[in-house]
Amino acid sequence: MRNIHTMLLAACALAAFTPAGAQDRVGAPPTTIVGSQVDTRIGGSPPLTDTEALAMLDRGDNWTGVNAFRRVVAKQGGVMNRFNLATGYQRTGRLDQAKAIYRDLLVDGEFTTAVSSVSGGPSTFNVADEAASRLLYIQWLQNGGGRQLVRLSGSGAVSADSLGVPVAAIEGGGEVSDAEAAARDLAARRAAAP
Repeated sequence: MRNIHTMLLAACALAAFTPAGAQDRVGAPPTTIVGSQVDTRIGGSPPLTDTEALAMLDRGDNWTGVNAFRRVVAKQGGVMNRFNLATGYQRTGRLDQAKAIYRDLLVDGEFTTAVSSVSGGPSTFNVADEAASRLLYIQWLQNGGGRQLVRLSGSGAVSADSLGVPVAAIEGGGEVSDAEAAARDLAARRAAAP
């Protein structure tokens, strides 16, 4: 029984950091959603689409990607845009914001199938089911499940290597400006560089 829980948590940890493209009709072939040019400017750049915001998350620009997805969701609040926004919130440690969106997706995402391209090729999943899995994972984290992870030399910091997934240690949980988001993404890239 303990092995099943360990496997479930490992699967949730891997999936928790995966944004997804989607198909909203069951049985329709997987497609990448191409967003319309809504006013989602960041730093004076041309308007962003949901596809461009997703690309930001895919390349690890999580903070900037969240800001872009917030703008996209304000104009196009579809299931997949909200799912990807929640993924960004989760990646940046803003678990309460992620939980609120995932709770809504338990109902709204019931008939939405998404395509994820995690290592090993594309796979499909039901958005409501994935939202439920991520809510369980966040609950586990918030209830001290992370205390079992490897700690770094008495500092209290969790080693990302023990998770096997990208992790962000964030103070606070509010929204950040575009400039602050870009600075945090740059700091994360520098910290990850060898």
